[in-house]
Amino acid sequence: MEIDFFVSSAPEPTQALLGQAAEGLGYQVEPQADGSWKLSRGSAVATALLGGLAGKKQLLRYSVFFFFQAEGQSVVRLSRPAGHGVAGGAIGVSRSAASLSELDQAIGQALSNAGVLANVVRS
Repeated sequence: MEIDFFVSSAPEPTQALLGQAAEGLGYQVEPQADGSWKLSRGSAVATALLGGLAGKKQLLRYSVFFFFQAEGQSVVRLSRPAGHGVAGGAIGVSRSAASLSELDQAIGQALSNAGVLANVVRS
């Protein structure tokens, strides 16, 4: 699943808002060499040992891609890999979807509160 946030702000403030929203939900933000981010929360060991019973310790990972344009409107894409959460079985997949929705809402709210959110497209 992918969620595209269309924003009307410069890269630095947009990234700061996203980082604060993600960290507020307990995610670690890991900048990548290509400019994207990896968001992660939980433990690989707990997920491997306990699967869906890992609860909040289930490892969840998402990607954030930034497409900044000179015209002022840019796109921030929050992406969940296909099959994410499968290590936790049906419970893990459900938890992954719920966590993505929570992250979607937190980012959208932060961007909206800052007055820079123009549109959101979920696919």
